[in-house]
Amino acid sequence: INDTKEVKRMMVDEVKEFPKSAFLHELLSPLLGESIFTTNGEVWKKQRELLRPSFEMTRISKVFNLMSEAVSDMMKRFEKYPNASIIEVDEAMTFITADVIFRTIMSSKLDEEQGKKILDAFVTFQEQSVHTAMRRMFRFPKWLSYVLGDRK
Repeated sequence: INDTKEVKRMMVDEVKEFPKSAFLHELLSPLLGESIFTTNGEVWKKQRELLRPSFEMTRISKVFNLMSEAVSDMMKRFEKYPNASIIEVDEAMTFITADVIFRTIMSSKLDEEQGKKILDAFVTFQEQSVHTAMRRMFRFPKWLSYVLGDRK
């Protein structure tokens, strides 16, 4: 949805009419916990209020500068590669996303070792998400994931 009026209607005015599904909660909570992305009702409302100051224009302009710095740093890393090098886009985008998050939340840059750990954890999460989705689609019991060794 890219209509700002509709986004406001769904995310602010009529949020109770658009609850997140139990499936979304089950799929994302291992990665995001009980966060604004996975909860509904009063829990969601409290979390939204905590995040509200982050979306004021002064904060957004600061975040934009941090994003710009992260992109600039990524471009400098790319310049070190020999010409015609293959760059894994998934890895690069995951790294820059994590780097922006680190810069905005932790006030520090993400180094390549930390980025690799985050990428590995995210790949593991994606693999587990497929298993969760398949289990739900075929209505296998939750405990089967543990028996088959799908949960780590």
